Amino acid sequence: MIDAVNQGQGTLGKLLTDDTIYNNLISVSERLKSLGDRLENGEGTVGKLFREEDVYNDIQQLMANLREISARLAAGEGTLGKLMSADTGVYEDLGATMSSIRSITEQISAGEGTLGKLVRDEGLYDETYLLVEDMRAAIDDLREASPITSFSSVLFGAF
Repeated sequence: MIDAVNQGQGTLGKLLTDDTIYNNLISVSERLKSLGDRLENGEGTVGKLFREEDVYNDIQQLMANLREISARLAAGEGTLGKLMSADTGVYEDLGATMSSIRSITEQISAGEGTLGKLVRDEGLYDETYLLVEDMRAAIDDLREASPITSFSSVLFGAF
């Protein structure tokens, strides 16, 4: 067995005779030392966490806020808390609302009702578009005529 280890056979033999593993351990050791130096000097996010008290305080405040939010959710406070609570009333109401919205959109998509007809019937859409254009033109005409009407009423109002 000792001869096999001396010849580099097996795991123990390779550990004792193969320089690759030794070189890899040296490389890992150098990298760990470099990483430790960078952390100690406050480089990088984790290094700043170790060295700068502001970062630590910010993280501590963030954790306090998360605890508060978690407690409020667990107590069923707020909309999300109510949705997550054991009382299913809000969840059921939301489900009923979504069901109603789905029913309405299906009716519109099928061309039912005024909105459905506006969406589906191109002729009705075209007529509505023309009506809006006519209304814009009429309003523009009124705007143009307004100064003339005002001027004439001031001019002839004195008589």
